[in-house]
Amino acid sequence: MTGFMVNILLILAALLLVVVGMVYFIATSGNRKTLCLRLAVLLCLGGLAHFAWEAYARHHARSLVPAAIHITAFEYNYEDFHGIGLPSDQEQILRVFGLESEQAQRISQQGLPYLNALDSNLTWQATPWPDAAKYDKGKTGKTHIPITDLINSFDAGTDEYRVELDAKQAQLAERMLYSPDSYYTYQRHGVLTVISPKEEKLLYLVFN
Repeated sequence: MTGFMVNILLILAALLLVVVGMVYFIATSGNRKTLCLRLAVLLCLGGLAHFAWEAYARHHARSLVPAAIHITAFEYNYEDFHGIGLPSDQEQILRVFGLESEQAQRISQQGLPYLNALDSNLTWQATPWPDAAKYDKGKTGKTHIPITDLINSFDAGTDEYRVELDAKQAQLAERMLYSPDSYYTYQRHGVLTVISPKEEKLLYLVFN
């Protein structure tokens, strides 16, 4: 089980304790005024918990980007996850981050020598990305496959895959993957990072 899933389970356990406490809190309210006050307090705590979770999720997403790459805004996030944290679970992710302009300019000028000198554990290569066929559910054998065929959600009710990606972000991802002016690396199997100095964007993709 991944560390992230352990953190999620701990958070869920904490939320369960909070719910139990809420029920007791409300049940022991002596009068209507006290009940309203306690409900207001609980609503405030619920809002704080929501914002705390959002902040944690965004921090975690940023932490998965190679540390030597200077990202800016977290611009888009799509996740589809089925499982309980086991290696066989299905996970699909498309995240878009802004890329710091100064570093984008260095990458544009120096290319692969600059990128490969940043981290000895990563090997960057120039696009077009040649591995789309490995992750194509339709097994068409094509090398240029729409991102919506690679990252989508399985609907058990209709037994079909449905596309939920934002159209603009999907077009951006395809430009970065298949144009000759971007760079990509695998952090591990099925986890792809793509940088475009032209677009000043970074893609973080997971195909599992």
